[in-house]
Amino acid sequence: MTKVCILFFGLFRKFELSLPSIQKNIFEPLEKNNILFDLYIHTFNLPSYHDEHIGDIVENYDNEQYKLLNIDYNIIVDEQIEIDKTLKFEHFLKKQNPWSFRGPDSVNLMKNVLRQLYSLNNVYTQTINKEYDAYLFVRPDMIYYTPLPLEKITFPIKNEIYLINEYTYGGYCDRFCITSKKGAENFISRYKSIYHCSNLHSEQFLKTILDKSGMDIKFISFHTKRIRSSGAILEG
Repeated sequence: MTKVCILFFGLFRKFELSLPSIQKNIFEPLEKNNILFDLYIHTFNLPSYHDEHIGDIVENYDNEQYKLLNIDYNIIVDEQIEIDKTLKFEHFLKKQNPWSFRGPDSVNLMKNVLRQLYSLNNVYTQTINKEYDAYLFVRPDMIYYTPLPLEKITFPIKNEIYLINEYTYGGYCDRFCITSKKGAENFISRYKSIYHCSNLHSEQFLKTILDKSGMDIKFISFHTKRIRSSGAILEG
C-alpha cells in the first residue's frame, strides 16, 4: 500500500481556519485513494508576531496551534529567539535585498526566508531513516481550495517533483511540493546553499536549485491562498 509523509513547516497562523481545508483537500483525497500518511511538524515558539507591512500584529502569539492536528509524535518546536542566534543574520543581511521596496520591513522578510528554510530542513530530518512513496511539504498557514490532484501524480514518485502552478514570481512556488526522497533532499537543500547564493528571492532561488538537480519538474493545479494571524486571507 502506498504510504506518504506530510511535512508541516513554519508558523501555524490561524490554524483553526486553515485546518478544515487541509483535512478536506489533502487528507481526505489521500484516504479516499487508500494512501496511508504520517504527519511531521516543525514550528517555532515566539512571544509575538509583527508584519508591519500588512498590519499582521499579534502580541500574544498562540504557540500551540499545531496541537489541533492531535498528534503527539514527530514534532519539533524550537524557540525562535534561540534559533535566530544561530542563523548568521549578519552575513545574510549583507546580500542584496529582493524586497527593499518594502522599506524597513524587508529586513524581517529576509530573516523569515532563513527561518523558513531552517524549518524545512528540520522537519525533513525526522524522516531521514525512513522511506516513503512520496513526501508532501505543506505550509500550515495556507487555505487549500481544491483537492490535491492525485490523478496527476504517479506513485511511488521517483524523479518527479510536483509544484503548484501559481505564485511563481519568476521562479517556482516554494509553498508546497510533493516529491520523492531525492526530490525532498533537493527541496530542503536550500538551507545549506543560501549563504552562498547571490539571488535570495525565494521562488527564484528554488528554481535555480531545482533546475540544477536533474529532477523532472511538473506543475499541478492546486489553488491556495495565504492566511495571516489576523485571519485575513491574502492573494499572492
